[in-house]
Amino acid sequence: MQTLQLQLKNNLYHGLLQILSTFPKGDYKIIKTPNKTTNTKNINDYYGKIDSFKNIDDPVEWQKKIRAEWDRDWDK
Repeated sequence: MQTLQLQLKNNLYHGLLQILSTFPKGDYKIIKTPNKTTNTKNINDYYGKIDSFKNIDDPVEWQKKIRAEWDRDWDK
């Protein structure tokens, strides 16, 4: 026997299975491998969905307040 690997679109996959089913059963063996999916999300996929900062009215003032924690007089 020989091995042939194919990557098919879903609509072709089912048609090929039908064609293979016309051959004698012992002449072929179908070995299914799981699809390898990659995480192709990027930051734009989350636009409008992240509401972590929705309660901040003035971002500049909020940032100044956060940075004020670093302005302590520890070294004096």
